[in-house]
Amino acid sequence: MYKKKDLDVLINPLYVVSVFEKWSPLEIAIFEESILKFGKQFEFIAELVGSKSPKDVYEFYLEWKGTSHFKSYKAAVMSALSLIH
Repeated sequence: MYKKKDLDVLINPLYVVSVFEKWSPLEIAIFEESILKFGKQFEFIAELVGSKSPKDVYEFYLEWKGTSHFKSYKAAVMSALSLIH
């Protein structure tokens, strides 16, 4: 259902687009799989995503660190490290 408040926010000239709004679900999925497999190789990940620069990938990473997806990523990395030791 349409909410006037939502539209007002979106068309407000002061509205700042989130970095997450600039990435498609496919780009995010490629980023997350790549960061898990290759770590912080932002230039390489940018090549894999194909439509983002290394700077875009790094900026996305900084925002992504504050999400629950990062917590899952960190747990997976720690689990893998514990298997090695």
